[in-house]
Amino acid sequence: MKKIVCLTLALLVMFCFMSGCKKDETLPDVYTATVSYTTETENAYMDNDTVIATATYSIPTVIISANEGVAEKINGQLSQIVADIKANGQQALSYAQDDYSWTEDLTYWQNHSFEYSFETKRTEKILSLKGAQYTFTGGAHPFLYYEGYSFSLETGERLALSDIMSDYAGFAAYATNKMTTQMAANEYADSFYEGYEQILAELLSGDTFYLDSEKLVIICNEEFIAPRAFGVIEFEFPYAEIDSYLGIK
Repeated sequence: MKKIVCLTLALLVMFCFMSGCKKDETLPDVYTATVSYTTETENAYMDNDTVIATATYSIPTVIISANEGVAEKINGQLSQIVADIKANGQQALSYAQDDYSWTEDLTYWQNHSFEYSFETKRTEKILSLKGAQYTFTGGAHPFLYYEGYSFSLETGERLALSDIMSDYAGFAAYATNKMTTQMAANEYADSFYEGYEQILAELLSGDTFYLDSEKLVIICNEEFIAPRAFGVIEFEFPYAEIDSYLGIK
């Protein structure tokens, strides 16, 4: 009887080893994604089908061949994000029609535009996309706004900065100090808005960050801390620099 039990256990151990109870060499595929994009366009018209404004949207689709359930979960969230973006674009088109109808002299009319695009920044363990909104309503300068979208490729959940840190409080203190020190050293620091230090600290609780293969980037958009001429400011935190704070690397 003992011989039969021992033989059975031996066969089970051998079966497990051969069938995958050992480390699964394909496991990393679960945590790698690819992203494809399509483009959609809407126009606003006045008079004789004259185009006066255009809205263009980039539509991302995530593919995770080894984990379709997570891909479906992320795509569901992205679909809602894109729906909100389209609502903003349609509002921009409506504003253009109002602006056109109120303009008495159309000699210098400039067509309005709304563009939203995504850029894939990281696809391993974490999927991170950088979103860019470009809005032009006439005049000298368009408006540019960046934001980030990061998702766990293990669970499909959208990630906040606190989700990727093992010591978020420590990172927040370090990042705020680094950003404040960097901006205080700027030769045009006197042009920054009063209380900009607090605004920099508040960036950490928003969606204005993304990750690539080497670093975390925190975005400070136009007119957050300084006049639009300063443009968008990106603060870079290489992973090696913030290793002691990171929970997901």
